[in-house]
Amino acid sequence: MKNVESAKYFQVDHRIEEILEREGVVILPSHEAWKEYKWSRKYFKKRPKEGFFVWVTKQIRFPVSTCVTISSEGVQQNLLNLMIIERGLSVKSYSICNATSANLHGQHNAFGKIILKEGAKMEMISTHSWGVKDVVKPAYHFI
Repeated sequence: MKNVESAKYFQVDHRIEEILEREGVVILPSHEAWKEYKWSRKYFKKRPKEGFFVWVTKQIRFPVSTCVTISSEGVQQNLLNLMIIERGLSVKSYSICNATSANLHGQHNAFGKIILKEGAKMEMISTHSWGVKDVVKPAYHFI
């Protein structure tokens, strides 16, 4: 995604490869948000070990992108993700979750919440591409 203006979070297996914050968007690994923003704990419910935290604090004119990939055999991801869009804001979000090969036998557990505060809007495009023996369990709550 070179030359594309966006804010993004990119994780491969259990490694965070890139975080690109932009003005108006806070992006952190979930475990760091748990420590830094005590108020976030009411949304996470339990202490996250991996996953992302995205907080859009003002109107932006670019998308927020998250990408979580499995590239090694037998990897088990247990993601706790949280996205918060403040009042009256309109946001585009692109989410990609995938495996780099069809025969990795990975497990991708992604649980999270998307909080749309009063008057907030979100257009979300979520794309998944997995191998036939991967186990994928996404579960999101929209509030």
